[in-house]
Amino acid sequence: MRKLETAEEKAARQKKNTLIISIFMLGIMVLSTLGYAFMTWEQGSNGSSSNSNAQLQDVNGRWVKTIQNQPFSFTMPEQSTSNVTKDIFLTLANYAQKPLYIDAGNNSAVVYEISSTLGLFASKTSQACNGPCEENLPEKNCSTDLLVVYNQSDQNSVYQKENCVFIQGDMRAVDSFLYDVLNSS
Repeated sequence: MRKLETAEEKAARQKKNTLIISIFMLGIMVLSTLGYAFMTWEQGSNGSSSNSNAQLQDVNGRWVKTIQNQPFSFTMPEQSTSNVTKDIFLTLANYAQKPLYIDAGNNSAVVYEISSTLGLFASKTSQACNGPCEENLPEKNCSTDLLVVYNQSDQNSVYQKENCVFIQGDMRAVDSFLYDVLNSS
């Protein structure tokens, strides 16, 4: 049998229960806020937050870098592209929702590397020729079209004239250009 309570005892018990529940809920809110803050801080220090660059990972012989929660695959690690001479000012915003043309001759690896990366941002990517062309490809020019021109060379360099980016060298130069453009976002 339960003991009869006075109205004051009942109010005191109810006040005590309300206080316990309030402290419990406040504790949950504080701990969840701290947990979220530490999770975000840890991701930022590891470089994997949504706005920063993640660490490169070797996946099946390709280097994968996550930028803005989007994984990008490269032939070369970013460290090996640091000695490529670059003189470019186009950023990722310049390629957003605009047609991108690639003149890489018959080098399908270069076409794939550029189109699989910048093609995610461009309205379309297709092969073209810089000026007159012997192949059955459209002829584009640097004053009106976004064009990436690749030429194999012993010296790695990337430079820009108007809307054209000229890549001289090997895949290090190609990936150096792509890392630079993606890091400009």
